[in-house]
Amino acid sequence: MWGSGIGAAGVFGWGLLGAGRRVGNGGVGRVQNAPLGVETWCGKAYKASNASFDPGGQLEPPPLSDVPLLDLQVAPRMSIYLSTESQASLIVSAAITHTVGEPYCAEWDPSSELTRMNGTSFRLTITLLDRTTVLSTTSIAANTTLNEIPIPLTGLKAGTTPQQILLTLTSPHCPETTFFSITTLTLLPPPENGSAARTDALHGGLHVLTDSSAPTTWEPIFPYSFYGDWGGHFAGSPSNLSAFASHGFNIFHPTPGADPSAPWGEWASFDAALDQLEELGLWLMYDMRWSYKNLTAVTAQVERIKHRKRLLLWYTADEPDGWGDALDAPLRAADAIRTADPYHPVSLVLNCANFHFGPYAAGADILLTDPYPVGNNASYSTLWDTPCNATYGDCGCDGCIGELKDVARRMDMFREYEGWMRAVEKPLWAVPQVFGGRGECDGDGVFGAWG
Repeated sequence: MWGSGIGAAGVFGWGLLGAGRRVGNGGVGRVQNAPLGVETWCGKAYKASNASFDPGGQLEPPPLSDVPLLDLQVAPRMSIYLSTESQASLIVSAAITHTVGEPYCAEWDPSSELTRMNGTSFRLTITLLDRTTVLSTTSIAANTTLNEIPIPLTGLKAGTTPQQILLTLTSPHCPETTFFSITTLTLLPPPENGSAARTDALHGGLHVLTDSSAPTTWEPIFPYSFYGDWGGHFAGSPSNLSAFASHGFNIFHPTPGADPSAPWGEWASFDAALDQLEELGLWLMYDMRWSYKNLTAVTAQVERIKHRKRLLLWYTADEPDGWGDALDAPLRAADAIRTADPYHPVSLVLNCANFHFGPYAAGADILLTDPYPVGNNASYSTLWDTPCNATYGDCGCDGCIGELKDVARRMDMFREYEGWMRAVEKPLWAVPQVFGGRGECDGDGVFGAWG
């Protein structure tokens, strides 16, 4: 039986990004059930002139199984490793569930499940996919998660093609049955110049390599920043960038203009700002929200920026689920970026509570979510004069109650969706609201600001 490769369970990588936000707009339905010409947000009509309909695209929890299931999951702890490192590790989970996984041992009596699991071990063998190279043989306690298994990197070939790794598990409850799971491990040569960054599947964090001449020294980073208006505030203003750094932010995330051929107006000013980033010790989160569907433009920007010493990660789609972008657009952009630059993760932000989560999330290594509940009526849009519910309306906080806890609930929901899909768990970053008095927000709604 084959289980899908998956990341560590129940781990959150948190970052803080204050945000500017759209004001009551919507994309014409392209992946939804919307009638032709009806403007939508999260697949739902939001104007009083349009009727409600089922937007589709919702994930549903898997049905309960009558028999126990083994949810065998494996993923590299780090998203990339370098050939200068001698050891990697895999995160292995082998939980007994009744929702996801493969049918567990038919001869096992689930009526005594708890007592019979005590002291039971699963035997693991980890090899390359062709089974010619054994990387580890070990045991883990049955019905456990987040087991870290070290494996050697010596002898593995570095390159941009990921190594396929096979995990084989046997249980004393059915010794004649073998369970399998496959994952991939990316082993790269050290970057020729510039930085590198990688995500951590065990703790959900982010680590950076700042010195390519010492390619075994990784440092953790906790991202703290906000979306900054490039054209309206930072362009041609070194003093504003210095003031930004003086407030303790560690990531610079400028928002580009809508022209994909000139996202920063002219490159000289932007290049000067990137030079200043290095002097200030800030990291760059490079935004391609308006050009990410143009793969030629994406590749050109990546080639221009990827060797910067303070590049941290790429940012592609901004609320593609809200706009109703093509379902494969984020993944296509991520694939283009990884081809040009495998050393930095890709991120995007989702706005909807439950609208085609799987396809959109597939385009990111780090997933952001931006529900904005403060000063907001989450059940009725005063901007559009319509109610907001599962099939209608845009109140700026899809599926929300209208309280700050909506942010934490959304992150919990996303983690639950990943479990339903048996998908690789991604670091999740919250985008708290730091503005008010705009669009859907009735009040000031400000709990933090920088000026």
